[in-house]
Amino acid sequence: MVLTMMFIGFASLNKSWTTGKNIENLENYFHQNAVALIGIEKQRITGKTACADHWRNCSQKTIYSWEEINPQIEFYNDNRMAVVSYEFKISLEREGRTVNATSRDAFALINEHGKWLIVLATV
Repeated sequence: MVLTMMFIGFASLNKSWTTGKNIENLENYFHQNAVALIGIEKQRITGKTACADHWRNCSQKTIYSWEEINPQIEFYNDNRMAVVSYEFKISLEREGRTVNATSRDAFALINEHGKWLIVLATV
């Protein structure tokens, strides 16, 4: 049950930024002190609002398709911490051209007051 609910949350996060829908709620996914390491931009983003703003900015791109593949979730510390990872395929427009890419995302989450929040995102 926890596995399903957690991955539904990730699918919801990804659906928001890839479709541009419900992007006003992106802060709900991040811990107050969240950190995101953005590989392609070699950037470190800190804080709930800054992380949500980054995902909001990503939603401004033209995204043709997004697919999560082989999601994996491992729990630690008496199920109070989790690591979520998955491969993905994306097709998007970049600089006027269609780009098809595959990669992997990984997130560390903590369960705070019954809610799973991202504390570290590596994308």
